[in-house]
Amino acid sequence: MDCFALNVLPNKEIWFTCGLWDSQIGNRRNGKTTYYMNEEVPNHLSAFAVAGDYLLSDDKARNDGVFHLAKRTGAAYHKVNELKFINSTGNQIRPVFVSGRGSKLLLQGENESYLFDLADYRNKQLPIGDS
Repeated sequence: MDCFALNVLPNKEIWFTCGLWDSQIGNRRNGKTTYYMNEEVPNHLSAFAVAGDYLLSDDKARNDGVFHLAKRTGAAYHKVNELKFINSTGNQIRPVFVSGRGSKLLLQGENESYLFDLADYRNKQLPIGDS
């Protein structure tokens, strides 16, 4: 089984994605691994952030700067929205590198770095609706 992205939370939980055609998201906690189906979330993600039942991932296949927000319901993640990040000049950020750690995503542009915290987004109770 191939694993494509890895995220370690401060409480030592390990999240990972694996399988190209039968894409799953795995969680390793306290010696037990749980797998969730990855429905409507990109199979070619290289980085993601986790906050509660939410997961925010990139899409390396499209590589267009669009990020996918998914919510876990039961044993599967389902896409609820697509996000585009905008810089201070109003232009869409198209990162050349993305890295996830816990609830945070680091987006590295050509000349600037941006940090997005999914937990802050979720805690502000911004509208997270269907795309």
